[in-house]
Amino acid sequence: MRVCVVVPCHNEEESLPYFVARCAEVARDMEPYLDGPLSFVFVDDGSTDHTLSLLREMHERVGSCH
Repeated sequence: MRVCVVVPCHNEEESLPYFVARCAEVARDMEPYLDGPLSFVFVDDGSTDHTLSLLREMHERVGSCH
């Protein structure tokens, strides 16, 4: 089974790094039970803070979903 989690984001600049770190832990823990990597799709919902730029930075470091 392949799983993709869609995460809506709105002004999450402060909490996003913690959330993403926890998502990475969960993805590693679930890997043995899935047929492929656990994917996350973050959707910025018109944030007025630095959420979008933070998401872009994280994407640059980690890369895209499989």
